[in-house]
Amino acid sequence: MRIALVETRGEGLAVNKDQAGSFGTATDTGNGMFGMLLNRIKRRGIRTPAIFMGYMAAILARDGHDVKFYDRYPEGENDIVIIMSSIVDYKAEIKLAKQIKASSKAKVGFIGAFSTVRPDIFLEAGDFIIAGEPEEATIRLSRGQVEPKGVITSTLLKDLDSLPFPKWDDHPLDEYSYYPILKKKPFLTVLSSRGCPFDCHYCPYMVVETPLWRKRSPDNVVDEIQYLVNNYGIKSFLFRDPLFTLDMDRTRQICEGIIKRNLDVEWVCETRTDRLDEPLVDIMHQAGLRGINIGVEAFDLDLLKKMNRKPPTHEMQEKIINYCEDHGVRIAAFHVLGIPGQDKAAIRQTIEYAKHLNTSFAQFTIATPYPGTKFYDQVKNDIMMNEDWEKYSAYIPLIKSDQYTSEELLDLKSTAFKEYYLRWRWISKHGMSVLTN
Repeated sequence: MRIALVETRGEGLAVNKDQAGSFGTATDTGNGMFGMLLNRIKRRGIRTPAIFMGYMAAILARDGHDVKFYDRYPEGENDIVIIMSSIVDYKAEIKLAKQIKASSKAKVGFIGAFSTVRPDIFLEAGDFIIAGEPEEATIRLSRGQVEPKGVITSTLLKDLDSLPFPKWDDHPLDEYSYYPILKKKPFLTVLSSRGCPFDCHYCPYMVVETPLWRKRSPDNVVDEIQYLVNNYGIKSFLFRDPLFTLDMDRTRQICEGIIKRNLDVEWVCETRTDRLDEPLVDIMHQAGLRGINIGVEAFDLDLLKKMNRKPPTHEMQEKIINYCEDHGVRIAAFHVLGIPGQDKAAIRQTIEYAKHLNTSFAQFTIATPYPGTKFYDQVKNDIMMNEDWEKYSAYIPLIKSDQYTSEELLDLKSTAFKEYYLRWRWISKHGMSVLTN
């Protein structure tokens, strides 16, 4: 069969459909000249490919199908077209599916978290949905064991080493990047484990990957990095794991493998500060680690506990963050504004705490109840734009509050970015090195 895989980029804002557990994000740091500048940097600097599409391409090619990737309308006569769904750009994805259906005989399907939880929306335009992590169902579809029709439930694979390495042929490799934290290109992504047992109620990754943590063996992970270097010439990559260092000994073994093979790569991962220690940071840095994404979320730890977040102490966070920043590992700290129970004073406290941590990068998003999460079920009666789905971008207020208006929360978000980056303490410590190194 001739099969096309499609992931369009979206228009305007910095749309990344592989983020937020494949719901996608559309970064909007605020209005005004400074907000527009940050949005422009984000749009130009950060673009990550949908990793599930890389795996699907590899599975289909392994079984002898003619498979190609497109970031636009697919060319030629295809038997099947599979589109990466998102919540932030779903209208354009549905429009594309209708255009393909109107002009060809191809069966059109969707993958991703949003089409998984709302297949009804996408089946109006397409023929089938692959619900969940798509690889297991892709194997059956590739072998003719299931028809491209209706909702195809894809079960979780536990033996991740059995998967072929993602196939990135036809992808616009020169456009992928993770700037400014990683400056070397070509850049790609690696998924070394899936799921997260911490199961925070607001986490969008739980919708598709679930809390069941599954890991690839260290050798298999390092083999893939070697494959990416040899076949695509990559110089940097991002581990897409929700929690890369859950098994700290496994992380150490991966780093030892990178060092032993003399792989000249730089990389970023996402994890928690209580799943790091100084010796592990040291060997990760020796293996090419240059940045860590850490969810600080909010200053009020009791508030986070109500969201089933098990937050590290402030002392633990500061100790590890300072150690990383002092030893060549830049921290991008993620902070969430508008968590239910926060008043304006608590939001200000979170902003001040972010400034106190003074990490290389800070991200301020607005609490977003993604459909399919426990958080959505908890607050669905208080959502102001319940099915205005493209508003679920992580940057728009959705939940009613007696403590502030939506406009006030948006102002606090814009203020957070301006106050954070337009400080002498940040500029003097990070500003020049972020721009030049």
